[in-house]
Amino acid sequence: DKPIRDFTEKEMHDFLHREPTKVKVEGVNLTYEGLIPKVRKSFLSKDKEALQPHIRAFVDRAVAFTACPECGGTRLSEAARAS
Repeated sequence: DKPIRDFTEKEMHDFLHREPTKVKVEGVNLTYEGLIPKVRKSFLSKDKEALQPHIRAFVDRAVAFTACPECGGTRLSEAARAS
């Protein structure tokens, strides 16, 4: 019931980045996961063409896939690229 604008820095970090954590809510065991890890796991780690059309439309609007401007998509450090 707390507006996001009133979250503390820790609450905002947990909301966005928290890794899966077991919690108990009103006697029920649940797993809480931050928004960013959840979106990555649920939408971005899957083949885009295999997603349902409405999910694919969300991913198209919300995410920009581009090659890294520094490494050109090689995922190599500067030292590795210089060798």
